[in-house]
Amino acid sequence: MRIDNKQARGPLAIFDGADKGHHDLPKPLYAARARLLAIADQADGDLPPAAESLAVEQLARALADGTGTADAAPILALRSSHEEYAARSTLYRRAGELAAGELHQTVTDHCDVVIADFLAPAVAEVVAELAKLAPALALLADGDPRSLITAGKAAGAAWLRCEELCARYDAARSTRAGILALAGDRAERDEFGIFAEVENTADVWPELLSSRLPVAQLRRLAPWPAATKERLLWFGQAGGKVWCPTREQQDRAWLLVFGERLEQTRQNQHAAAGWRALGDSLGTGTAVHATP
Repeated sequence: MRIDNKQARGPLAIFDGADKGHHDLPKPLYAARARLLAIADQADGDLPPAAESLAVEQLARALADGTGTADAAPILALRSSHEEYAARSTLYRRAGELAAGELHQTVTDHCDVVIADFLAPAVAEVVAELAKLAPALALLADGDPRSLITAGKAAGAAWLRCEELCARYDAARSTRAGILALAGDRAERDEFGIFAEVENTADVWPELLSSRLPVAQLRRLAPWPAATKERLLWFGQAGGKVWCPTREQQDRAWLLVFGERLEQTRQNQHAAAGWRALGDSLGTGTAVHATP
């Protein structure tokens, strides 16, 4: 493809999960992608003309052995074909840039819709089905797949289905992260993603509120496993409400937990600023009168 597709790589990656059947996306996104790919297909099908050097060689050999003439018309025609090809390449490249920009804008415009109406339901379905599989999965020794040999068919089927569900979950999470990055819609309050995966993080991780460590450092000490399957099962056992929030929902969850503390900090800072102003005023000899 002769289209410089750097601008389109991010938006095109948004479709990975949908193309694998893990979830769907809004129709305008598919339409915008189709327009970009149509341009790419046209560019791929537009093959370059033969090299001028080869034509010169063939005509020169014919002239040398007496079977040809010094007719330069084929060479001039070939040069014209190369110029036309170069012009078409420029058109394809620019059209690709415009279509990629349109796709990027369409993805950005549908950011919250994708998360709320497509990804969140997919995640909810995964969580609900995992809850049903939990009793069968509990037959496995510490989640060790080798115990499938003795755990029975139900546990084996549950294990395989759990693998499929985790792939679907990872796809939804990846799409969410990608579309938020494209939209530049990062959480303003929950900058470390404490509530990006679990709505009631403070309930399953009480140390979040009691620890004196900075959140950035504390985040690395989260008690749940890193692997998707083990992490989701851990959340289920701990009563975690796994979700796929929009940026606004994520920040709202943060404020519900830390908002009071934030407001108290703001009031303390405001009071401290007032005392500093009073001190500065007294230090310069300016009279301060109490209001009767």
